[in-house]
Amino acid sequence: MMNEERIVRDTVHIDDSVHDIYKRLTEGNDPVDVPFQTMKDLFMWAASLGYQQGERKPIRGKRTTIFRWAQFSSQTDIPLIKAMAIADSGDVEVLMRQ
Repeated sequence: MMNEERIVRDTVHIDDSVHDIYKRLTEGNDPVDVPFQTMKDLFMWAASLGYQQGERKPIRGKRTTIFRWAQFSSQTDIPLIKAMAIADSGDVEVLMRQ
Protein backbone atom coordinates (compact mmCIF):
# COMPACT_ATOMS: atom_id res chain seq x y z
CA MET A 1 0.00 0.00 0.00
CA MET A 2 1.37 3.42 -0.95
CA ASN A 3 1.38 6.33 1.45
CA GLU A 4 -0.84 9.16 0.38
CA GLU A 5 0.96 12.46 0.17
CA ARG A 6 -0.86 15.52 1.35
CA ILE A 7 -0.97 18.32 -1.14
CA VAL A 8 0.78 21.26 0.45
CA ARG A 9 -0.36 24.62 -0.75
CA ASP A 10 2.52 27.02 -0.34
CA THR A 11 1.31 29.85 -2.52
CA VAL A 12 -1.32 32.52 -2.05
CA HIS A 13 -3.55 33.42 -4.99
CA ILE A 14 -5.87 36.26 -5.87
CA ASP A 15 -8.32 36.67 -8.71
CA ASP A 16 -6.43 37.92 -11.77
CA SER A 17 -9.01 40.70 -12.16
CA VAL A 18 -7.66 42.46 -9.05
CA HIS A 19 -3.96 41.90 -9.72
CA ASP A 20 -3.52 45.34 -11.29
CA ILE A 21 -4.97 46.92 -8.13
CA TYR A 22 -2.49 44.95 -6.02
CA LYS A 23 0.37 46.12 -8.23
CA ARG A 24 -0.78 49.74 -8.14
CA LEU A 25 -1.00 49.72 -4.34
CA THR A 26 2.39 48.03 -3.77
CA GLU A 27 4.75 49.23 -6.51
CA GLY A 28 6.49 52.58 -6.08
CA ASN A 29 7.94 54.80 -3.40
CA ASP A 30 5.25 57.41 -2.73
CA PRO A 31 3.47 56.33 0.50
CA VAL A 32 0.40 58.36 -0.45
CA ASP A 33 -0.14 56.47 -3.72
CA VAL A 34 1.49 53.21 -2.58
CA PRO A 35 0.35 52.51 1.00
CA PHE A 36 1.54 48.88 1.15
CA GLN A 37 5.13 47.65 0.99
CA THR A 38 4.25 44.15 -0.20
CA MET A 39 1.39 42.23 -1.75
CA LYS A 40 1.36 40.14 1.42
CA ASP A 41 0.63 43.26 3.47
CA LEU A 42 -2.17 44.25 1.11
CA PHE A 43 -3.57 40.71 1.18
CA MET A 44 -3.63 40.72 5.00
CA TRP A 45 -5.40 44.10 5.01
CA ALA A 46 -7.95 42.90 2.45
CA ALA A 47 -8.56 39.64 4.34
CA SER A 48 -9.02 41.51 7.62
CA LEU A 49 -11.34 44.08 6.07
CA GLY A 50 -13.35 41.37 4.33
CA TYR A 51 -13.66 39.43 7.57
CA GLN A 52 -14.73 42.55 9.50
CA GLN A 53 -17.39 43.33 6.91
CA GLY A 54 -18.56 39.73 6.68
CA GLU A 55 -17.65 39.43 3.00
CA ARG A 56 -15.90 36.43 1.51
CA LYS A 57 -15.23 36.61 -2.20
CA PRO A 58 -14.12 33.41 -3.90
CA ILE A 59 -11.74 33.48 -6.81
CA ARG A 60 -14.00 33.22 -9.83
CA GLY A 61 -11.62 33.81 -12.71
CA LYS A 62 -8.02 33.03 -13.41
CA ARG A 63 -5.81 32.70 -10.33
CA THR A 64 -2.66 34.75 -9.96
CA THR A 65 0.01 33.79 -7.44
CA ILE A 66 1.14 36.83 -5.46
CA PHE A 67 3.44 35.35 -2.80
CA ARG A 68 4.44 32.21 -0.92
CA TRP A 69 3.12 31.10 2.47
CA ALA A 70 6.63 31.51 3.97
CA GLN A 71 6.24 35.29 3.65
CA PHE A 72 3.56 35.31 6.35
CA SER A 73 4.95 36.42 9.70
CA SER A 74 4.66 33.71 12.34
CA GLN A 75 4.38 36.48 14.94
CA THR A 76 1.57 38.54 13.42
CA ASP A 77 0.09 37.17 10.18
CA ILE A 78 -0.37 33.50 11.09
CA PRO A 79 -2.07 34.21 14.45
CA LEU A 80 -4.45 36.65 12.72
CA ILE A 81 -5.29 34.14 9.97
CA LYS A 82 -5.91 31.45 12.59
CA ALA A 83 -8.07 33.79 14.68
CA MET A 84 -10.21 34.69 11.66
CA ALA A 85 -10.58 31.01 10.74
CA ILE A 86 -11.67 30.06 14.26
CA ALA A 87 -14.05 33.01 14.55
CA ASP A 88 -15.55 32.28 11.13
CA SER A 89 -16.04 28.56 11.72
CA GLY A 90 -16.75 28.69 15.46
CA ASP A 91 -14.53 25.64 15.90
CA VAL A 92 -10.80 25.30 16.64
CA GLU A 93 -10.81 22.06 14.63
CA VAL A 94 -10.61 24.28 11.53
CA LEU A 95 -6.90 24.63 12.32
CA MET A 96 -6.41 20.92 11.66
CA ARG A 97 -7.47 21.33 8.03
CA GLN A 98 -5.14 22.73 5.40
